Amino acid sequence: MATRAAQNAAANDELVSALHERLVQTGEWDRVLEALRRGLEESGWDASLREKAFEQAKAQTRPISLLDLVETLETEAHTSIPPAVRSEVTSMLRDFISRNVEDA
Repeated sequence: MATRAAQNAAANDELVSALHERLVQTGEWDRVLEALRRGLEESGWDASLREKAFEQAKAQTRPISLLDLVETLETEAHTSIPPAVRSEVTSMLRDFISRNVEDA
């Protein structure tokens, strides 16, 4: 018998999957991604991260794999997303959820 926590996790996973499917079907996913891309590009985030990746790769004394480089930069990439961009994307997703999820 599954525990209550496992049941809740499974229900949550189903909800997330259904929301993602609806995001894709309605075209909202593309709009969210475009807003994210545009915001990151306009803020210079992408150029800054690219520069850090080049610096990190050049500083290595041995060949570095792409996976190692991604792992090295992943946390910084997530934490350095400009607050305005994060806020815009979060707002878009919250609006979508409020329009597509009924109160339990």
